[in-house]
Amino acid sequence: MLNVMCLLSFTNEVKAQPGGNISYQTFYNELSPYGDWIYDNDYGYVWSPQVGNDFRPYYTNGRWAMTDYGNTWVSNYNWGWAPFHYGRWTYSSYYGWIWIPGNTWGPAWVTWRYGGGNYGWAPMGPGISLNFSFGNNYYTPYNWWTFVPCGNIYSGYYGNYWRGSGYNTTYINNTVIINNTYNNRYVYGPRRSEIEHVTGGRVNTYNLRDGKTAGKSAISGNAINIYRPAVNNSSNNRNEAPRNFVRADNNRSIKNSTPALTGRTAMERNQREINNPQNTNNARVGRNADRNAVQNINNRNTQQVDRSNREIENVNNAQNIRRQDRALQTDQNARAQQAQQARDVQMQQRAQQTQMRDQQIQQQQRAQQAQAEQQQRMQRVQQQQMRDQQMQQQRVQQAQMREQQMQQQRMQRNQQQAPQREWRRPEPQMQMQRSQPQMQQRSAPMQRSGGGGFDRGGRGGRR
Repeated sequence: MLNVMCLLSFTNEVKAQPGGNISYQTFYNELSPYGDWIYDNDYGYVWSPQVGNDFRPYYTNGRWAMTDYGNTWVSNYNWGWAPFHYGRWTYSSYYGWIWIPGNTWGPAWVTWRYGGGNYGWAPMGPGISLNFSFGNNYYTPYNWWTFVPCGNIYSGYYGNYWRGSGYNTTYINNTVIINNTYNNRYVYGPRRSEIEHVTGGRVNTYNLRDGKTAGKSAISGNAINIYRPAVNNSSNNRNEAPRNFVRADNNRSIKNSTPALTGRTAMERNQREINNPQNTNNARVGRNADRNAVQNINNRNTQQVDRSNREIENVNNAQNIRRQDRALQTDQNARAQQAQQARDVQMQQRAQQTQMRDQQIQQQQRAQQAQAEQQQRMQRVQQQQMRDQQMQQQRVQQAQMREQQMQQQRMQRNQQQAPQREWRRPEPQMQMQRSQPQMQQRSAPMQRSGGGGFDRGGRGGRR
């Protein structure tokens, strides 16, 4: 086991910004839809999130961002405002990752390491609390650590860069603890200037703003909104409890099912020695007994760690299988999408061809209809002309018939009037015409005699 040297002196609590004053009941109510509450004899009410088997605190569905408070964890979970900024995390072989509530807000409660071009971080266990110093007696299980290249510390999606817990021992042997603290309140990891010096790039610093309601953190422009109310840790909290919870029995308590101990065991041992001083021999015997007990615990922890490592390797294998399945599914989806796009293009081309055919058919139909209408108009014109000719012929015939009838009527009238004229006395003119031949006959000899004449009255007479 690798013991790490790091000393935290929490002389001042990190005060949450104005955003309301809540109690533990808010934790119980807000987190119930997203996980299960468990009552443990050692820690009280603890919370188990409903997440996948690959879940890890400060690793899954979130990213680091530099703020005025140092490296701050920005979670995409709706419940991330509480478990990643209050309290501590621990891992149970029976329950999985467990969150133990706390009343102090921080940008993140993790331990940091650096070396070999990598940054690493791991959740602080429940043994780390205010006014507690951890050093050689504090042990962070090696499989709690996450290591990524320095240039990817703010990339998110850390599963793309972390090689897995199987390489953590190598990383730990080539890294050192980062002791940067914010006013001796919490460890905030590498400084902005250190990251810029290592990566050669610029690190953006966000302003931390207080969210008004519980929910997931949000990055908006150059600011990060996080709900961080002050938590009341009065004695009244003892009367508060989740509506629904399960009770962990002694065989499944959080401590008994935790594969590796953190610093509380050493702290409790030292406290017992201080409170119950013995003579030198008894103290030596007690320390030897405690040392043997710790060694036995370490041996059991080693076995549990090995078992946990095998479980994690199985989980990693399952993750690799899932990644391959996702890659295969992605490839299949891409092929299906390409095939669908090809079908869509074909359907679009068919639709265009059908539309063009329909347009051609419509144009032909309109042309045929226009031609038929033109023919109908011509036929109507011809029929009208024929009707006009027929009417004209009928008028001419009628006029001729009327003229003939009128002539016949005149002839009939003339015939009817002719006999009446014979019985009339001849007109003078008729008498003159009738008498004229006689006069000519009478005057003929006179002409032959060389002269003839008429009287002044215009009448011919004898001398």
